[in-house]
Amino acid sequence: MSQPLGLGAWTSPQADITSRADLVVGSDLTLLGRSLDLEGSVVAGGQLDLFAADTIQIRDRLDYPFATLSYGVQTLEAETIDIFALSHPDSGLYAYGDLVLRSPNPIIIDAYFNSLGNFRLENTNGLVGDGLSPNDPVIRASGDVTFGTYTGASLHVLAGGRIRTGRITINSADSTNGL
Repeated sequence: MSQPLGLGAWTSPQADITSRADLVVGSDLTLLGRSLDLEGSVVAGGQLDLFAADTIQIRDRLDYPFATLSYGVQTLEAETIDIFALSHPDSGLYAYGDLVLRSPNPIIIDAYFNSLGNFRLENTNGLVGDGLSPNDPVIRASGDVTFGTYTGASLHVLAGGRIRTGRITINSADSTNGL
């Protein structure tokens, strides 16, 4: 039995997606590519899925914020996830539902994360995933915050539910807030 024409593009994406714009849709949104290289903003009126076979790279600039906003669950999944969105005060990843970052490798989480649900780092088997940060992430969730090991600079976590982690290694001070 062979797969229908076009189905292979969903299971093994061949195209890279680069966006330097503000993308807004009123419903669910899925970006699927070999790699995603994002600046600007991505807003979905429902669920937001950012999937890459290889790498998701997210960047902001001093003069231009990067933001995601979903009115449902927000999921980022890739072999490598590399997020640096701390340069602009309006940058961040915002979800009205759960916020899930999924990768088989440690995830670089240099950003402000805000979830009205749970925040989780996962590996591709759905088990607890690991994070690292050369800078200073801030995680806020109304629900639970869950991740495995964390290695990096100062870590700020505010959770309305439980905080479940593995080993945490802080190897430098908070350079942004002077703490």
